[in-house]
Amino acid sequence: GGHPGVICRDRGVGLVRGTALVILASAHHNNLNEGRPRGLYGIRLHLHVNGRRQLAKPVVLQGEYGTSYIASPSAGVPAVYVLDSVEGETSGVYSEETKKVTYLYRDYVPENLEKFGDVNGDGEVNVADVTEYQRFLAEIVKFPPEKVAGLDFNYDGDTNSADASMLQKYLAGYVVSSGEVVINYLYTDAEGKLQNLVAPITIQGRVGDEFTSSEYHVIGYAIDKTRYPEITEGRIPYGSTLEINYYYVAGSLDVKLHVKHNGTETWAPTLWIWGAGLDGKDKGNYSPDDNAKWPGVKLTDEDEDGWFDYGFTYRGAGSYNVIVSNAGKTQTKDYKGFVDNEMWLVIDDSKLESGDFVTFYTDNPDTNPNAPIAQTLY
Repeated sequence: GGHPGVICRDRGVGLVRGTALVILASAHHNNLNEGRPRGLYGIRLHLHVNGRRQLAKPVVLQGEYGTSYIASPSAGVPAVYVLDSVEGETSGVYSEETKKVTYLYRDYVPENLEKFGDVNGDGEVNVADVTEYQRFLAEIVKFPPEKVAGLDFNYDGDTNSADASMLQKYLAGYVVSSGEVVINYLYTDAEGKLQNLVAPITIQGRVGDEFTSSEYHVIGYAIDKTRYPEITEGRIPYGSTLEINYYYVAGSLDVKLHVKHNGTETWAPTLWIWGAGLDGKDKGNYSPDDNAKWPGVKLTDEDEDGWFDYGFTYRGAGSYNVIVSNAGKTQTKDYKGFVDNEMWLVIDDSKLESGDFVTFYTDNPDTNPNAPIAQTLY
C-alpha cells in the first residue's frame, strides 16, 4: 500500500517512493494511416523524495505511436538510496493510454548494520538488540571474532557505545546511511597559526564505502613526516566527520633539470620555464628570470655525460611549466604542473613532429630502468 511521496518506516528503514509518471504528450495527427495517430508520444519520468523534492531531474522519453519504450531509474539518484521495488510497466509501447511506473526506494543501510543488527539472534532487529549490545560492551556476553568485527556499525574501527547508539537511532527511524571524510593540507604561518595550503577535499558517501586520500605535492613545501596521518584510507564512518590532516613544512626551492635525446639528434635543447601559483595561475619566469625572452635558455652539457643540465631557484610556492624546443623551431606543447625538485627529460627523436615528444622522469632512466614518470598537478 502507501502513496507516492510517503516515507514508510520498517524497523528504522526509510522507504521512499520515487514516482515515474508515464505521460503521453499530446500531438497533432491525422487519420489517413488507418486511423493510427502520427507524431511523437512522450514518457516523462519523475523521482521524488517525500513528495517535496526530486531525487533526480525529470527524464522525457519520446517515440512514435506503437514503438517500444523502456523506463529505468535515473543514474543521478544518490547512492544513499537503494531501489527496493518497482510498480508498473517499465517497458511497453507508446500508446494513447496513460501509464505510471513507481520506483520505491529505501534508505541505504550500512552493510554491518544490515548483517549484524540482530545482535541477540532472535530473528528481529529491535530495542532488545540495543540491550544485548550493551551487555556485550559490559562483557556479560561474548561473541565470536567475526561477529565482533561486524558490530562496528559506524565503521570507525572500534566497537563501543557509539555503535549501540547508532543502532538505537536506526530503530527510531533516523537515517544512518551517509558519512563524510575531510582531507586537510595544512602549514603553519609566520604567526604560528595553521592555514590551508590548498582547499580541503570533502568526500561524502555511503557509510562503509571505501575511501582513500593522497599527498599533495608542491614546490616550496614538503610533507612533515613526523606528523604523518595515522589513517590515509579506510571506510566512510557514520557520525562525526573524519578529518585526515597532512602537515607541511618549508621545502627546497631548488630545481634541477636534465635533458637528453634518445636518438641521433644532437641539437642542444632550449627550455622555456614559467611558474604557477597555488591557484594555478601563471606566476614568474625561470628562463632565466622575469625578463626572459622566447625561446628561453639554451642548455649545455658541460660534463659531457649526454645530459644537458639546467637549474633554477623557485620563488614562493606552486608548480612550474616547461616547453622544450630546438631554439624555438621544433617545440613541444605546454607541459604543466610539475612539482618535483629534480627531473630527467628524455626527448623522443622519432616524435619531433608531434609536439609531444618529451617524457619526464623523477629518476635517471639510464641507471634506473623503472624510473617513475613525473606526476603533475593538472
